Amino acid sequence: GGSVYLHQTHGLFNLPSNMAIGRANDYENTSTLFYLLGLELKKAGINTVFSPTVDVNTQRDNPIINIRSFSDDSETVYSMGRLVIKGFNSAGIITTIKHFPGHGMTSSDSHLTLPISDIEPIKLYNTHIYPFKKLINDNMADMIMLSHIIYKNIDDKYPASLSPIIMKNILRQQLKYNGVIITDSLDMKAITSKYTVEDAAVIALKNGADMVLTGKYDYRKVRNKIIEAVSKKEISMDTINQSYNRIIELKKKYNLKNFEINTDNFDMAYKDIALKIARKTNKVIKDDEYNIPLKKTEKIYVIFFVPQRFSNEAIIFYKELSEKGYRIKFNMISSDSKINLDKAANDLKQYDTLIIANYSWPYTSIRRREILTTLAKNSKKNIFINLLNPYDTDMIKNDFQTIIETYNITEFSMKTLSEL
Repeated sequence: GGSVYLHQTHGLFNLPSNMAIGRANDYENTSTLFYLLGLELKKAGINTVFSPTVDVNTQRDNPIINIRSFSDDSETVYSMGRLVIKGFNSAGIITTIKHFPGHGMTSSDSHLTLPISDIEPIKLYNTHIYPFKKLINDNMADMIMLSHIIYKNIDDKYPASLSPIIMKNILRQQLKYNGVIITDSLDMKAITSKYTVEDAAVIALKNGADMVLTGKYDYRKVRNKIIEAVSKKEISMDTINQSYNRIIELKKKYNLKNFEINTDNFDMAYKDIALKIARKTNKVIKDDEYNIPLKKTEKIYVIFFVPQRFSNEAIIFYKELSEKGYRIKFNMISSDSKINLDKAANDLKQYDTLIIANYSWPYTSIRRREILTTLAKNSKKNIFINLLNPYDTDMIKNDFQTIIETYNITEFSMKTLSEL
């Protein structure tokens, strides 16, 4: 459900974002949704997910977590994370909670740079470590992925993914965690700006990790470097064996020797539950001029600012309204350079209501905001649909009469959006 999840890649289910799930707060359906998703993953031969994200998104302009987090509230993150894990585990899928000890307080992206956090240890523990601690105590932490962040008040030398203090002292000793520790991908700039992927892998294993994630990097080079480090006694065989045993125990727990690819058809059940959750997700933030529900007597101009990969979802919204009898002009724009602002502003004179739906990751650019503001000023009545990061709403809340947040764009959110 995060920004890197693209269901189109493998024809998998169209999954709600974590923030959408957190906003829906649907205890009845969430576990079932992820149970069915787990069965779907089995159809693809997948037995493990690097999910759920249990970061608490306390930084409003966080460029990489935001909608990948269930909430800015620790208890909500724990509760929803627990439901997701319960669903996956019921389907026999191994889960990974991430990014320990928390990535929600940062204002930089570890894919691009090495974030440094000066958060006080007590605040880190009470807010960000809280969901991890609770899930460990519930025996629901199969694997824990560590972040590429330096928490300088804890370890000012190593990011968490390489830190013996965070892995051995905090996770193993203080939190009594006995499961598998895995790094975030070592080919990210947070690591490669200072280390080679091979050297980082050796440091991570030596300092407490059981597994290393290498992304697109050549794993054979990493494997050979690890073998060399063991032969030189930089990494002890005892360390290797302890990690091996944890991994084997996890495989035994899920009986992976008898892993079966599920071929049942359960698409209808998944879609029904996803619609129920979506109906609880969409939120009307303001409606000063009572623009909703829409009036069928009015002419409506709809513009979707979305990447091309979401064209099918955008068209669902258009079709749903058209089938209900609304008179609509529909435009879909994948790049700001593809809009003729003067023409669009002039066209608006013929319409009663402007609806703009905007998808921006990680947040809306200054240029996009200028376009949105200009279009709003040239409309009689206007509605803004924020399709992703809710913190973008603060940027345009005074420019639009009506604002709706969906926290994601899926076929389900678009169908339920047309019901407002």
